[in-house]
Amino acid sequence: MKEQSVILTGIKDYQNITPQVAYRIKDQLTFTQQTVPFYQDLYSKLAIHQLNHRNFYQIPKSTPQDLPENPYNFVSKKSEPIQISSSGGTYGRRKIIFRTSEDLEKSVTTAEKMFSNSGIVKGDVVAIAQPFDVWNIGHIALNTLKNMGILCLPLGSLPIDNKTIELIKLSKANVIYCTPSKAVTIARTAKEMGHKLEINKVLCAGEPITQSQRQLIRETFGADIYGIYGSEETDGIGSECDQHDGYHIFDSNLLIEILNPETFLPAEKNEGAMVVTKLNSTGTILVRYLLGDKVKIIPERCLCGAEENRIIPTGRLQETLFLYNGTKVSVDTIEEMLNNVLNKIPQ
Repeated sequence: MKEQSVILTGIKDYQNITPQVAYRIKDQLTFTQQTVPFYQDLYSKLAIHQLNHRNFYQIPKSTPQDLPENPYNFVSKKSEPIQISSSGGTYGRRKIIFRTSEDLEKSVTTAEKMFSNSGIVKGDVVAIAQPFDVWNIGHIALNTLKNMGILCLPLGSLPIDNKTIELIKLSKANVIYCTPSKAVTIARTAKEMGHKLEINKVLCAGEPITQSQRQLIRETFGADIYGIYGSEETDGIGSECDQHDGYHIFDSNLLIEILNPETFLPAEKNEGAMVVTKLNSTGTILVRYLLGDKVKIIPERCLCGAEENRIIPTGRLQETLFLYNGTKVSVDTIEEMLNNVLNKIPQ
């Protein structure tokens, strides 16, 4: 049986972890306790004397607010990072992420599984309209597709204008990898300029995908959007298959915990706040990292026949507005309404 990600939703799950996974958790905790400044300080303050898989859920979380304070505190003293990347600053300050050559190799391995799961095959020509620069998403895509023998057009952050549309057309790109909003812009711009692009697949990452975006891409290109899920801190995590019923998780080094968003204790159900641990990572080390997403676990096997765990992102933790009268309004609700309107006009 192939190695898979691990998902823990209740306290009993921690007690029933397989010996192999228990060893990996213990090894990771020992490594961070001995060599990573942030966790050396964190663990020294705990009343727990022996950290292991059974009390793993009692270890304090690390958060996106911790990373910007001193990013070097999350790097092992034994590590040899070769690349720095950065998040977009969702929480007001950019998070700096360090990667070793081993980390990058693992990210490419996971990305290859994700792209294959979304139907990328030899003979495709992929236009990569994801950012490069200090973001790792474009670099991973380019390196992965090269390894797969796929011809690439690295557009990066080029503006979507007549010249860019002509590049896509002249290169005979049949796949676009971008954000959902950029996919919509490409579709509308090509239509306005009278260019017919022969696109049969659109891969999207970086933003939630709305049904109206899927519908527009389907109507314009006769193609489907395949979602790619991940973050700058974790790189790729999972992707959609032809069933478009959740994201198959392909990162076998990923330990996922589902917590109650109010108490941050094990949720005891298949839905809640997602906390991730990257086992065997050697650059920026993240143990029980609160990614900021709420997700739902799909327990049934996918109709495509694949055995990987699947998740559906259901929103963000901090996207709540507090009105003057004390009423709380989820930004997810407002965002959906705005998207339904804004997707009908040029963005």
